[in-house]
Amino acid sequence: IFYTGKYTWPQMKFFVKCFVLGCLACCFLCLGRASYLTLTGTENHFFYESLSWFQHPSYLSMYLTFCCVALLQKNIFTWLQNLFCLLFFTFFVLLLSSKTGIGIHFLFLLLVGITYFFRKGSYLKVFIFVISALSALLILVYTIKPLKERFKNVMAASLATGARRVM
Repeated sequence: IFYTGKYTWPQMKFFVKCFVLGCLACCFLCLGRASYLTLTGTENHFFYESLSWFQHPSYLSMYLTFCCVALLQKNIFTWLQNLFCLLFFTFFVLLLSSKTGIGIHFLFLLLVGITYFFRKGSYLKVFIFVISALSALLILVYTIKPLKERFKNVMAASLATGARRVM
C-alpha cells in the first residue's frame, strides 16, 4: 500500500505511529482476555495461542518486532515512551512463545545493540552486551516454564533429526 502512493515523512510517521499504537492496543486486549479467562477458569492463558487472540503468535511476534524496528529507527514517541514500548513488546514476544518470533526478535535486538556499540568504537561494550543479552535470553527461556517446554521440544526434534542423518 505504501508503494502505491507518494507519502511525505509526516504521513508515514502517522501510519507507523498508528501501527505501533494498534499493536499496543492488541497486546492489552490479549492480556485483558487472558486475565479474564485465567481468573474464571483453571488454565493459564498467558502463553502462545491462548494469549494471541487475533492471529497466530508467530505473526503477532513479527508485527511486534516490526514495531521495535520502527521505534528504534524513527523518532515516533519520546525516549521514555519508546523504551516502554520496546520493553513491553519484547516481554510480549516472550509470552507469545513463538520460537521463530523469539529468535528473530532477539537476533534483531542483538544486531541493533552490536551496531550501536561498534559505531561508538566500544568493542568491550559489544562483548559485554552480547554476553548480557544471551545470558538474559537463556535465563528467561529456562525460567518461564512454557518457553522451556517449547524449546525442549525443538532440541529433542533437532537431536532426533541429527541422529537419523548420522545413521
